[in-house]
Amino acid sequence: MTDVLDPQPLDTFEGDATVVAPSAEAFGGERYYVDIFGYNEMKNTVDREHKNILEIDLLQNLITTLVKHESTGTLPAFISSTQPEITDDDKRLRLSVHSPVELHLYDSLNRHTGPVPNPDPASDFDIYEEEIPNSYYWRLGEGQYAGVGGNTSTTITLQGLALGTFTFDVEELAGGDVATTTVYEDIPVATTTIATLVAGGGVVPLLLLDIDGDGTADTEVTPGGLTSEELVGIVKGLVKTLNLPQKKEEQLLQRLTKLERELTKEHKKERIEKLKTRLAFAKVIRLISLYEKRKLLTKDEAVELITMLENIRSMVVQ
Repeated sequence: MTDVLDPQPLDTFEGDATVVAPSAEAFGGERYYVDIFGYNEMKNTVDREHKNILEIDLLQNLITTLVKHESTGTLPAFISSTQPEITDDDKRLRLSVHSPVELHLYDSLNRHTGPVPNPDPASDFDIYEEEIPNSYYWRLGEGQYAGVGGNTSTTITLQGLALGTFTFDVEELAGGDVATTTVYEDIPVATTTIATLVAGGGVVPLLLLDIDGDGTADTEVTPGGLTSEELVGIVKGLVKTLNLPQKKEEQLLQRLTKLERELTKEHKKERIEKLKTRLAFAKVIRLISLYEKRKLLTKDEAVELITMLENIRSMVVQ
């Protein structure tokens, strides 16, 4: 096992996405608080945050009042002289995923938050947009992190970028605290794979996995995780996306099918069945290694397939 650095963001409800509330309050003096989250939900247009907070019309009205030394007895909506209280009614979604997938969010109006293609083919800069009100998208190292208000449902799409596995965390927050956590761990994926999930608004998350990208879900992934048999079935689907010669593909699929049968036997935990299961795994892995040597699979493809199978083997064979 190799130790790696995996930076993760620490977020808070208290601030304007750049300056946190305790830092702003350190200056002292007369203070006014703007409920940016509530304002964005009401306006339902471009988000206002640190960079464009002065574009909030209600804040402009307050500044005009202060400059004219007029009474602030009645403050504009979404502005108060005391820090707004965070309640359990304030619900949000917090999402995180690690490669090799691309994370996209869509609301009921099909507004998008997530990465977009760079119009300059010569540039290596990553570009993203945040069209959904009160949403964000961050990329840190190999991780992608996103969030959005959780009072309405949000459609989340994970587009495969390479052959491998991904782990996806969905947290629902209420009043700043984590209310529920749903984890989809070590899900196999290829460049054609599209995973879709609807979360928020009281919806129970269910991940739909379209392995070959034909628009039809091939399997449903529940938060409890996949069985070893289901994982082998997904690996079979991934093999069909690798452009192997037909006979070689059929040979590999046949060995995976035999492996599936071994895993579904009622007495697989008995010693003789464990030996048969080990042998079935070994045969599939040897064939994948042979395909790599014959240049039918790239080294990366072979490594990812073997890693998936070794992970499945560790689930069922001690």
